[in-house]
Amino acid sequence: MFEVFEQNEVLLDFTKRLEKLDISYMLTGSMAMAYYAQPRIDRRY
Repeated sequence: MFEVFEQNEVLLDFTKRLEKLDISYMLTGSMAMAYYAQPRIDRRY
């Protein structure tokens, strides 16, 4: 069976590996938005 990881766990593991190899990186798109943005509640429903 496969182990399920949360998105933040995967992102943290990935960035740690890049930093260990001294590789520059930048978060963009939905990954950056999910990390930096405040969740918004939509009360239309």
